[in-house]
Amino acid sequence: MKVIIINGSPRKGWNTDLMLKEAEKGAIEAGAETEYVNLYDLQFSGCKSCFACKVRDGKSLGHCAINDGLKPILDKIDAADALIMGSPIYFGDITAECRAFFERLMFQYLNYEGQRFNDGKLKVGVIYTMNAPEGYMDYLYKNYERLFGMFFNYVGHVAATETLQTNNYDLYYLGKKSEQYKLERREKQFPIDLKNAFDLGKKIVTE
Repeated sequence: MKVIIINGSPRKGWNTDLMLKEAEKGAIEAGAETEYVNLYDLQFSGCKSCFACKVRDGKSLGHCAINDGLKPILDKIDAADALIMGSPIYFGDITAECRAFFERLMFQYLNYEGQRFNDGKLKVGVIYTMNAPEGYMDYLYKNYERLFGMFFNYVGHVAATETLQTNNYDLYYLGKKSEQYKLERREKQFPIDLKNAFDLGKKIVTE
């Protein structure tokens, strides 16, 4: 089984990256082969609405035709068994790079005549990290569950909330009074979040 892991965060070694790497460990333990992709290392754009993926009898029917840094990744996902996408939440949604990836991934499979251009077998799981409190982004989780469910076998999500944002709050206008709380939550809650991410990685392989 092949699992593609997409990191939609610009911050390597921080919350989203750590969560995704735990999910990767879970997938590997369950017997999967994995590939880890940092979106911010790639040069690519969002969907350009060229409709090349929808040309009748076209050579790119059902596949994105934009030949940039994301194209090989989309081709690998098309041949994979599962996908785990992770992103921090910026202004109430996934990051711009992650959203651009999402557009390109999804639009190539959309057929406006009531069909779709994929078989729907790809398993998908999502990891979110954020400064927001638990429950605050439930509407977002449900929205992406609905959208991914249109084309894929949606397995579930894991969310890490009220995460530590930096190792030195003195440098930034981030609400100094929250530093101690965030440090305590990092110690107590984040290991649970990491375990949940690990379990999602296993689940996406075994279920």
